[in-house]
Amino acid sequence: MKKKRHYIRRLVLFVFLFLILVTSLLFSKIDNSSFPIRILARRIRSYLLVRLPRSKKLYADNLSKQIITDFVTRYPSERLIIIDKTIRKLYLYENNRLVDGFPVHLALGFDPMNSNKRRGDGRTPEGEYFIYNKHASASYKYFLEISYPNHLDVERGLRDGLITPAEGKRILRGLETLDGGIRGTTLGDAVGIHTRGLNDSRPATLRNWTLGCIALEKDDMHRVFQDARIGHKVLVIGRSYKKRYRS
Repeated sequence: MKKKRHYIRRLVLFVFLFLILVTSLLFSKIDNSSFPIRILARRIRSYLLVRLPRSKKLYADNLSKQIITDFVTRYPSERLIIIDKTIRKLYLYENNRLVDGFPVHLALGFDPMNSNKRRGDGRTPEGEYFIYNKHASASYKYFLEISYPNHLDVERGLRDGLITPAEGKRILRGLETLDGGIRGTTLGDAVGIHTRGLNDSRPATLRNWTLGCIALEKDDMHRVFQDARIGHKVLVIGRSYKKRYRS
C-alpha cells in the first residue's frame, strides 16, 4: 500500500513538472499575446505555480506572511504589486486575494539583498511605494516607475546628510504632484519594473544585472504592465524592510 502511494506521488509530480514545461514552451514560442493558447497557458501556469501550491509557494517565512497579510488588509479593495526579494517573487493582489504570481528568479540590482541608499549603489529599494509613471520604453518596451525615493527615504537621506533640505522638499512635492520631482536626486531615481533590453537575448532572470530595478521575463512583464495603473500600491520586501518591520 505504501509502495503504491509512493508511485502515485511520483506520477503526480511528473505530471506537474510536465505541465510546467509545456506552458513554459508555449510562453516562449508564441509571440501573439492575444492567442487563445497563450491565454490558456498563462492560466494553467498561474494555477500550478501559485494557487495550487499556495501554502508552500507563497511566503518565504512567517514574517513575510505577516507583512504581506498586513499590507493586503490595509488596502482590501485595491490592486497591489508585492515583490519579495528574499525569494525573488512578484505577486499581484486584488480585492484582498491573490490573482496572479510570477515565481521566477527576478533580476535585481547588482547588490540585490540590501536596500537602496544612494545613486549608483546597485541596490533595489525596499518599502512601500506606488506606481509613479507607466510608459512605453525604447530600451525595455514596458516600464513601470515606482515612487522611489519615498517619504521614509527622504527622512533617511536628510538624517544621513545625503540630500539637502531643498532637495528633500523637491522630492516630497514630486511625490504629491507627480511632476517628476523625485528624479535626479542623490538618493537615486528611475527605479521601476521592466524586462530585458529589446536587443538583449539573455533572459531577464539570468543574473543581477540591473542598477536597482526589478526585471521580469517579457511575458510576465506584459501581464503586470497591462493591468497596472498610476497610483497602484507597490510593496518591496527584503532584509532591511523585515528588520524595520520587527522594530
